[in-house]
Amino acid sequence: MEPREAEPSVLGLNEHALEALIAEFLRLEKQPPPRVVRLNSPLLAQLVISPEPGYGKSHLIGRFFQRLNGRALRVYLRPFQDASSAWRTILRGVLVELAQTEKGSLEKSLEGVSQLRALALHIFANLTAMMVESGQLVSSDAVCQGAALRADPVGSFGVGAKDQIIADWMRENFFSTTLLSLFEEQLTLSNLDLNAPPGAWLKILFAIAFQNSKLLNICCDWIKGNELEEGDKRALCLTRNESSEPEGTWAGRNEIARQRLFDLLKLSGFYRPMVLCFDQTELLTGRVEECAEFGRVIEDLVCNGRNVLIVVTANQQSWESIKLSMEVAHHDRFCQPICLEGIDLKQSQELIRLRCESYNIAPDGWLDFMSNGWLKSFFSEAPRAGVRALLRVCEQRWSERSKAKTSDKAIVNKLLPQRFSNSLSQPQIGDFFSRSRKDVSLRPGDLDFDADILRWFVSPLCLGDTILPWQVSGPESFGSSRQFAALWMHDKTLLLFGVEDSNNALHWRGRLRENKRKRESSAAKGFTFKVTYLRTPEQRPIPGASWSVIGQEIRAEEAWFQIRTLAFEEWLEIVAAFDVWVKSKEGDLPFSTEITLSYVREKLAPIWRGFIAWTGSISQPPQGLQTEIRRVLCERPFLSLTQLVASLPGRPEPTSVLDVCEKMSEIAVFRSPTQTVLQWKAET
Repeated sequence: MEPREAEPSVLGLNEHALEALIAEFLRLEKQPPPRVVRLNSPLLAQLVISPEPGYGKSHLIGRFFQRLNGRALRVYLRPFQDASSAWRTILRGVLVELAQTEKGSLEKSLEGVSQLRALALHIFANLTAMMVESGQLVSSDAVCQGAALRADPVGSFGVGAKDQIIADWMRENFFSTTLLSLFEEQLTLSNLDLNAPPGAWLKILFAIAFQNSKLLNICCDWIKGNELEEGDKRALCLTRNESSEPEGTWAGRNEIARQRLFDLLKLSGFYRPMVLCFDQTELLTGRVEECAEFGRVIEDLVCNGRNVLIVVTANQQSWESIKLSMEVAHHDRFCQPICLEGIDLKQSQELIRLRCESYNIAPDGWLDFMSNGWLKSFFSEAPRAGVRALLRVCEQRWSERSKAKTSDKAIVNKLLPQRFSNSLSQPQIGDFFSRSRKDVSLRPGDLDFDADILRWFVSPLCLGDTILPWQVSGPESFGSSRQFAALWMHDKTLLLFGVEDSNNALHWRGRLRENKRKRESSAAKGFTFKVTYLRTPEQRPIPGASWSVIGQEIRAEEAWFQIRTLAFEEWLEIVAAFDVWVKSKEGDLPFSTEITLSYVREKLAPIWRGFIAWTGSISQPPQGLQTEIRRVLCERPFLSLTQLVASLPGRPEPTSVLDVCEKMSEIAVFRSPTQTVLQWKAET
């Protein structure tokens, strides 16, 4: 769920958990900016445990985030899916959040201002005020108001107003006088002990706060630790030692991301405390390396992170599994579990009433719905239950009304969350996929580059046996190189997938040369080697327009070295598929993960087949396949796709059989959440 869209809460439901989180946050909030003094005792990671799925973990986060509106930088995170790039994943999530404006901000001056820009403005406002108070800035009329900057930093800089006296003074003097040096000195005196050079941070923050918004993506690339093009460095006035090297190792790039994240946490002390909330931890179960790294990440954040509160939610069973793969010492970095209690009878009545009233449904409608004692019967075995279980019983009760009135249908459609029911009929998995597709297209940042989703998209878990006879394996099958996400192999053709977000020409030249060596080594062993690097629509095209020499080198090797930018519709399908799969893992869908993956594979198969076609070794349908399909279906006119494939000579690839069937007018194709069924019709 989107935590900022949490529905109205029932009075008293898990109130103890919410207040426990608020109490810990208050320990951070009571410190004045820049909050550089460590707390007497570290803030442990707040662990929220649900007895089973459906007790409202995500809803609790939503309520917590709403209470912190205007008070905290709130970051909602899924657990990383690759231990070797954990910090890069977390930092990306932080930047996606900071790039958004705050909805319903309590400060009028913040309307339309991204949280990252607000952070930059608060940093400069506080540093300027410090210099005015210390007497370092006394002669300029433009800064004589410096002390007042603390009250309303964004408004004082004239953001969105015609009068931008102080902002204009900053633009005119930041590089042309000793002003940058003064800011750097003041930042050093603040004892933040930044990992990156203070001057580099000030240049990045200055560009975010006062310069053209077109520089924002470049600034975010620098914060991520990505290598910048020479032209981008000049635009930001960065020196050689203020930017990352283009040939950094995978581990080195991950460490830079860690350092930049910890710098951001320190700098956010000038503005607001940060809350990092790790939800959907079910994604870690069964992943030993990632679980162990998660423990190390929490240990590091608790011990060394400044100005940050960490919240982790989990289902009881999943958490016990995750803990087994963590170092025992890391268990102590979590607080005693805050256990969710579920909903009782009185609260259930209140929940139904609230849902109905929010849609202006008359009292007689929902009172009639709760009659006949069925609700009391639901709580006869236990005084409390999960909210999700209650809503599903509500759904079943409405569905069983065979003679439901029109008004009843209107109530049920509005009473229940759309993730459980869209109508009185049994919801289909396609309904949920369409809903996710719409949601991710509207949520800011959901369609930005996400390495974890791309890795999942080409992984054995996602593909299963969809592209047989091609075999799919993880990156471990091709040595220790972390640049690859998956290996697909058929006969003696190797197709490797890389996931890169760099825009640097020298970085890509390095990747090309490294893969040339791998290609030559593979050829010596009789293998055909091909590699595809995946990118998303909002990223810059590679090679860049100004890459005259390196661009020619890359284009000359396009027969085996492909940098593939996914089309918008392709990427939308992939992100929606991942979203649906995650919901099934959490238990948010009335379908198993196996059924969900079966549906997802059908949706993504055309994209996968496109990759195979590029290799030039795509498996073509056997000669006479159409004739054989006719023969089998004439004898048995109603078969599942699996049954049909098993009845054909040579057991051809299912996707090839389905492609042929869809082109035959005498065959009707029916899809359900569990299988694809084919029916022979009279020839047309």
